[in-house]
Amino acid sequence: MKKNLFVKTILIAIVLLTAISCDNEALEGEFVDDICFSRIASEFEIRADIEGSDFRAEIDPESDFVLNNSAVFVIHENADHLTISGFNSDELGYFILNLNSPTEGATYVLSTDDETGLPDNNDNSHEDLENFGYYSNQESTGNEDDYYNPYVTYAPIEGSGVAEITEFNIVEQYASGTFSFTAKRIKKDFLTNEPVLDASGNEIIESLKVECGNFNRIPFTINDVSNGEVGFSTNEFFAKVDEVDFEPISITAQRQFLGDDVVINIRAVNNVGDLIRIDIPETLTEGTYDMLNLSDGSQLIGMYNPTMTSSENLTSNPGTITITDINAFTGDIEATFSFTGTDPLGIDPAVVQVTEGSFSIDYLPNISINNIIIAEVNGAQYASNFTVVSTTAFNDVTRYNFRSVDNETNESILLILPSTIALGTHDISTTLITGEEILALYTNEDGVSSTLIANSGTLIVTNLNEDTGLIDGTFEFTTIDTSVDPPVEYVISSGEFSLFLQ
Repeated sequence: MKKNLFVKTILIAIVLLTAISCDNEALEGEFVDDICFSRIASEFEIRADIEGSDFRAEIDPESDFVLNNSAVFVIHENADHLTISGFNSDELGYFILNLNSPTEGATYVLSTDDETGLPDNNDNSHEDLENFGYYSNQESTGNEDDYYNPYVTYAPIEGSGVAEITEFNIVEQYASGTFSFTAKRIKKDFLTNEPVLDASGNEIIESLKVECGNFNRIPFTINDVSNGEVGFSTNEFFAKVDEVDFEPISITAQRQFLGDDVVINIRAVNNVGDLIRIDIPETLTEGTYDMLNLSDGSQLIGMYNPTMTSSENLTSNPGTITITDINAFTGDIEATFSFTGTDPLGIDPAVVQVTEGSFSIDYLPNISINNIIIAEVNGAQYASNFTVVSTTAFNDVTRYNFRSVDNETNESILLILPSTIALGTHDISTTLITGEEILALYTNEDGVSSTLIANSGTLIVTNLNEDTGLIDGTFEFTTIDTSVDPPVEYVISSGEFSLFLQ
């Protein structure tokens, strides 16, 4: 039976050590400890000294996530928080840092009354998360009851720490900061999960020090789940691995550009670091497809990596996926899948059966489905990654300005619609006279070159819901850039929009 697993968007944060000085001016201050000079993070990297071990994890925006390394800024109905997580495959160590209301220059005390650090649920109305640090060394009993007991800045047993955000750029979506903490746990028996007692009958408390911690301009994803419709909280993923439920604690999905190819990369990681990954070319439509067992990163493939026992990816041989829904403009994709996982290089003799796989993912969570503009510009695809909405008034007519931007090409299209707009076909005007005109503008380099107003065109409203303000339709127009010699004509065709008149 399919199980829907709403991902706990795990936590993140930032931890203050003294701070850091580097040629890259992302981090400021200086370490007082010699060892910290050898623990300075490179760009896109999380780094720390954990009990003398050099913990490093990279979050590279231009390539694959490394296991479940990620940074997420989550906007809830009643709060927001930054959660950073990193996995070090050499040490099998899993690190989490969570920080509420991230602000550049802010300092945070890492302390929680929850010995796991994790919330009971990820609903929009859940209680505010506490600022905390977390580390698990992924210890295992070696059987199917694999168990780990994390170290957390758990206040009742004197776990503590500090963190600082030195950079927080919401526009370019990166953050830098420093951290240090002492995380503690109650020692437990791996088999019974009961506390281990000392000779006096007291629970044994184990400590772990994380020092010299810093992260340098790590990219983060923005997940606005305040309306309950987008973000990680609605992502679902389930599978069985050799008939055992695979229950992820982290789901990441991203759109990758590999030359001319665009690939949807979906990763699900469970609590011991085991990974299921699916790569799906964005050109695929609804239907059933065979998976490959070798790929250059741009082809359809499934893979499983049992982190606790192997470093080899066991890839689909054979495998199939059935896509029931895919939308490259909203980022929604739903599918079922199954595959037999083997090592394509023949190094690892293991064979696993991944069955009953299913997922429902939004891999473009920043796009609002009610504010989408797509089109072709001189035959090339244009798709907005976000749309900014503002209003003006002319002759007592409210006018809605929908400016969309394609982040991949830096182009923008601006549609200006009056509140009096009705169903049907309308001419796009070149001038504003009464306030009820429809205008369209195109910018080929996001404001670098002149904004070009349409010299002709039409806009058709196919749906208009006066109760919700949702308006759908199509458009086309032409415009000429006369600032260059010779002038360049831009033909905007096959335009579609789904907008919300607020």
